[in-house]
Amino acid sequence: MKPALIALAAALLLSPIGASAQDKPETPKVRLAVGGKPALFYLPLTVTERLGLFREQGLEVEISDFPGGARALQALVGGSADVVTVPSITPSRCRRSSSRSPR
Repeated sequence: MKPALIALAAALLLSPIGASAQDKPETPKVRLAVGGKPALFYLPLTVTERLGLFREQGLEVEISDFPGGARALQALVGGSADVVTVPSITPSRCRRSSSRSPR
């Protein structure tokens, strides 16, 4: 369920504050990048998506599946994703393979 919580937190951060009751509530759109969605640890995300629980909570979540965690992180850095969820080992592997420190 951690990916769903991350998406929810991102949507809350991106949602407009102070909308009046007369305004139609805007559905926040969150672009979520994952690395290898068929993996078992993404099962909660898949179930949440298929049951329509994101939409039920007023979120429009676009999930992009990449061939690995490193590609999903690249999508976040490149701006094509708002949130990324990857196995915990991926960032450390990316760090070791890079000679530059993150900014």
